[in-house]
Amino acid sequence: MAATDADREVVSAVPDRATLRLALVVGGLVLAVLLGFGLGRINSGGPAAAMGGADSALADHTHAPGAGAHSHGVG
Repeated sequence: MAATDADREVVSAVPDRATLRLALVVGGLVLAVLLGFGLGRINSGGPAAAMGGADSALADHTHAPGAGAHSHGVG
């Protein structure tokens, strides 16, 4: 038995609007994350990073557990 035109299912080459909208939103979010990462890498060379930052100066400095806030002499 031969299939007639009424029996065939027509498949559109154009995606529906919901699928297109979802693809655009996901693509925009991925682009925003990558752009933010790139800008963060470009702007990470501020004056604190060039001078070594505060973390490198305090790397060897440790206190006993429970020690309160205090300051050290400059010498």
